[in-house]
Amino acid sequence: MRENKKLNISLLISSLFIIGCDDECIETNENIVRTMSIEGNESEPHVGLIHDPSITKLGNDYYIYSSSPLASFYTSTNLRDWKYKGNVFDDIPQWLKDKIPESDHIGSPDIHFYNDEYVLMYQSHKSGTCIAATGFATNKTLDPNDPNYKWIDKGEILRSAPLVPGVVEFFCGDQGKFFNAIDATLFIDNDGKPWMAFGSSVGFPGLNPDLTSPVHLGGVFLLELNPETLKPVNLANMITLASRSVDDLVEGNYVVEGAYIQYREGYYYLYISHNRCCEGANTKYKVMVGRSTSVTGPYVDQKGKTLISGGGTLVVDRDRSTNMIGTGHNDVYSEDGKDWLVHHGYDGQDDYKPKLNIREIKWDNGWPRVCPVRASDLGWL
Repeated sequence: MRENKKLNISLLISSLFIIGCDDECIETNENIVRTMSIEGNESEPHVGLIHDPSITKLGNDYYIYSSSPLASFYTSTNLRDWKYKGNVFDDIPQWLKDKIPESDHIGSPDIHFYNDEYVLMYQSHKSGTCIAATGFATNKTLDPNDPNYKWIDKGEILRSAPLVPGVVEFFCGDQGKFFNAIDATLFIDNDGKPWMAFGSSVGFPGLNPDLTSPVHLGGVFLLELNPETLKPVNLANMITLASRSVDDLVEGNYVVEGAYIQYREGYYYLYISHNRCCEGANTKYKVMVGRSTSVTGPYVDQKGKTLISGGGTLVVDRDRSTNMIGTGHNDVYSEDGKDWLVHHGYDGQDDYKPKLNIREIKWDNGWPRVCPVRASDLGWL
């Protein structure tokens, strides 16, 4: 029997403020980062490493769900001090193993409350390809101590497979549509209609002059879902929400992914992450946003450029003064009149481990703003 060991892992939470539109941050007691120890064991080295976070609240407890081998989750009563509570799954769902034998993780868990139950969308894929699938599970409660606690896996929502089987694994989709079936998020519009935003740019080796960087062939898309089954109503009606420009492609910045939709005061805000997420010190991940008066778009940035043509207003990027980089794949949590940007970042002061960031959003003429991460004697601000 393997001996259990306690691991002390710092979990980063940042709550940052901005005033008006003058780019100055106000330092208050609420800026102070709180760290805590999370008890895990040597068989779960992912504990405390937060990637692609999604947040919700039940009763007095906040819940964060993170990409990990089996979708880890954490609870907090104050958005600062978090406790590891376990995993959503005991094993990779069988349908996922059957469709994608190389599946080795549960990625981008997305938690929402819909039709009197909690819905967790999730994905897995064959690494380095667009062979991927998105599924979902439901639960009546999120509290593991509740006798009604039980995740029921509902299987596949969408899958992307090579459109030319056996030839190339970077040109995927289904029914003649090209897409990458990852990073799904559920959105319920004002009429109660469910939608799923999803997707990521993927590459096709050999199209760049230097033959080293794959070129974008995908984007972020929107599908209407059946309100009873949460399966696509009609794949043929898939709508493109965001892509990258030709100039971006030439420079090798071809990735757009990690969609999240927020409705606020007559506008739908589409948050996306630009550039590659997971390259250590070279990571250039950042959160961008556009808005529209319709959930189906078109979404434009603050300068009027469409997200389909590579536009996007910057929300948060790396802070070179502290080397907190790779700030991306966000969620937004709203409570008591405040909005919070929830995302991961790679800590350059801790071997670029993925850490949880939570910062208050300040609205400037209808656009979300947050401060950059800063260093102080108290730690990260």
